Amino acid sequence: MKGKCYYCNREFSKAGISKHIKSCKVMKESMGLDENSSSSKINKFILEVYSKYNKDYWMYITIDINCTLKNLDQFLRDIWVECCGHLSMFEIYGKRYESEIDEDWIFGESSNDMNIKLKNVIGLNDKIEYEYDFGSTTYLEIKVIDKITCSNKVKNIELLARNNEPDLKCSNCGSKASYYDYENEEYLCDDCFEDCTYDEEMIEELDYVNSPRAGVCGYYGSKEDEVKYLPNVKSGKVITVGSFGSKIEEDNNDVEEAYTYEDDEKSSFDNDFSMAFDKAARRAINAGMRKELKNWQPIEKNFSLEYHLNRFTKDKLTNIAKNLHMKKISKLKKEELKNKILDSYEEGAQFIIENMNIEAFETLINISVEKMCEVSDYAIESNAIDYFRNRAFLFTGEIDKKDVVIVPEELKKVILHKNSEKLKKQLEKNEEIIKLFWGMCNYYGVVELENFKELIKRYIDFDISNTNFEVVLENGADYYNEFEFQGDFGNNILVDDVSDIVCHQHKRDDLNFYPFKKEELFEAAKIDFRDKTKAYNKLYNFFTTNFDISSIEEVNLIGNEVIKFFNNTRLWILKGYTPEELNPTTVIKKEKAGRNDPCPCGSGKKYKNCCGKK
Repeated sequence: MKGKCYYCNREFSKAGISKHIKSCKVMKESMGLDENSSSSKINKFILEVYSKYNKDYWMYITIDINCTLKNLDQFLRDIWVECCGHLSMFEIYGKRYESEIDEDWIFGESSNDMNIKLKNVIGLNDKIEYEYDFGSTTYLEIKVIDKITCSNKVKNIELLARNNEPDLKCSNCGSKASYYDYENEEYLCDDCFEDCTYDEEMIEELDYVNSPRAGVCGYYGSKEDEVKYLPNVKSGKVITVGSFGSKIEEDNNDVEEAYTYEDDEKSSFDNDFSMAFDKAARRAINAGMRKELKNWQPIEKNFSLEYHLNRFTKDKLTNIAKNLHMKKISKLKKEELKNKILDSYEEGAQFIIENMNIEAFETLINISVEKMCEVSDYAIESNAIDYFRNRAFLFTGEIDKKDVVIVPEELKKVILHKNSEKLKKQLEKNEEIIKLFWGMCNYYGVVELENFKELIKRYIDFDISNTNFEVVLENGADYYNEFEFQGDFGNNILVDDVSDIVCHQHKRDDLNFYPFKKEELFEAAKIDFRDKTKAYNKLYNFFTTNFDISSIEEVNLIGNEVIKFFNNTRLWILKGYTPEELNPTTVIKKEKAGRNDPCPCGSGKKYKNCCGKK
């Protein structure tokens, strides 16, 4: 298996790379290996790391001799093995160093922890055994092949070289694999995936697979996991970040390096929680970025629906069919599913258009005026693009290095046929229904559909007997992405436990939902809405003018203001009422201010000279 030097980007076999890294000119220049005069020198080991049972996976790294085994363990987890936070262990000359020590272990020699510096346990030509997960174990071997002294500032741990991503084969037919089935632990090609009858929720499309732990215990690697370990390569006036090739032109070579760690012995690796959180967040971000980038790949200037459907995976086609409310699609193969969408597209598109809101329809009309439009020419919100793309109403991609959206010819025919004043009036009503529901979700937390059908009658003057509430509200939730709708109920996107809110609301059967004005609900149906009551504004003003807390009197003032704020805040579990509105005399005990105490109103005057006069 060939691999690449991350300094000069040249490709070698594993045997060739081990010789190359000892003579790579770019690496020597970047690390300052040939410079004898330097105020600070950094001693590092060069380690060869490889899978014990699959020699196709290997890498070479440099690591500061003052780093600990724990630092090395974190690196291996980041790059190759981490899936579920399993235990791990190094073995050096018969001694075990574990990620967690069992203090109650009574059999044989106890293990050591990993908080020990490398220079104290290994030297040139030493070998290390490494195990991750003592159930479905991944075994690695590590060898110290060299020791170097760097004159330039470098990271604690850097990737020198790594094997290229292997070509994975389908477990059934040997063709190139595109999916992995976690339930049956096998790789699948496109054809075998289409023919499989397994649970598709357990099958994932492959992205970047370059780890000996691939396919084990839900492991999911990412190319971006390398980023913080990539070397900063200096060549003349250009600094490139590893093999990613992003360049920064500078006039001097002393540019501050990206992704560097502190030079002292307590590196940022020591904060385990921070590292674990950073990795989880980075994976989530990277997964989202990869998914979004796939939506903007180069495409042909083609306006046919079939061309764009042919570009999609079965998962995407299934999602489109569901959003167009097509039935009996679960057992269809990819080609059959595509044909189903083509045959039923006009009917499905008409149904969606009839049940969308006027803002969505007008946005669609504006886009469809041109056969193709550049994204930069239109103020299209990303949530709107996702909404239309998930229904095959538009397609996105790159043409001539410009991001564009394309409306298929088939949809333009539907729009021309449906566009009328009668339709627009209906869509305006749909908009009103959606905004009222959205506002209620913000004020009540959770809104059950049957309750909404009764509540809405006080706000509208048109017939809703033929309204398909489920589809209208589903479209509204998908388009605005500011509230959620599950068919029988909807909720504010910040609600963590819907059942808990509903349970509290049901306990108050004697209490009707707070009767907000229509204007108040429309005002609440806005992005980043905040219910700025008098109590909210008073508390805000209080904190902004009294932020320097230095006395017990000021603490009491804050306590009183918080109590007032709580008693005057609309609560989901109280169906939109404030505690003060329901029980103004017995809500929360308020501290009575003494005559010479600071007035609770926040004026800064004594109580007797302020509210005490009233």
